[in-house]
Amino acid sequence: MNNPIKLSIIMPVYQNENIEKYIREIHKKIIKRFKELKIGNVELIIAEDGSKDNTKNVLRSIQEKYDLTLNLCDQRRGYIKAVKELYGQAKGEYIFLTDSDEESGPGDFWGLWDKLQKENLDIVVGHRENRRPYYRLVISKINSFLTGILFNVWLTDANCGFRIMKREAAQKIIPLTGNLIAACTSE
Repeated sequence: MNNPIKLSIIMPVYQNENIEKYIREIHKKIIKRFKELKIGNVELIIAEDGSKDNTKNVLRSIQEKYDLTLNLCDQRRGYIKAVKELYGQAKGEYIFLTDSDEESGPGDFWGLWDKLQKENLDIVVGHRENRRPYYRLVISKINSFLTGILFNVWLTDANCGFRIMKREAAQKIIPLTGNLIAACTSE
């Protein structure tokens, strides 16, 4: 019998040869605990976005060890396009997006999960305590303010890459998002 996936963890990766450390933490603090609590099956999908360093080889070398689904790209797609592809690949009832920059720890997932479950929400967006670099903190604050003014949705960190949503919500929201060229950096 084919067991349905309860949670899809999706992560864009670019120029991060040390990604195994973060993936190990995701397995330890999210996937292993999901299994222990018998919540359901979890998949981990990674979109590697045309890195010029050794990131792609690192991901291939740990693919079996961590049961990764890899979405590899030779050309740089940009963050938004990579994330949209990940949402399209995700099979879980819930989809958890995490950036690979380690600004949010995998253990913080459980605060989002608990809020989503207890309040029966469609989406919960995290926030970063120590946004790096400083200019991104300023951009994030401006974005959050504009989101509040325009849509009356007041978020601490509107563009935080640490969020969870129900699959049905993602299927409605994600196709409506556009590609923001300014969000595609080549750091």
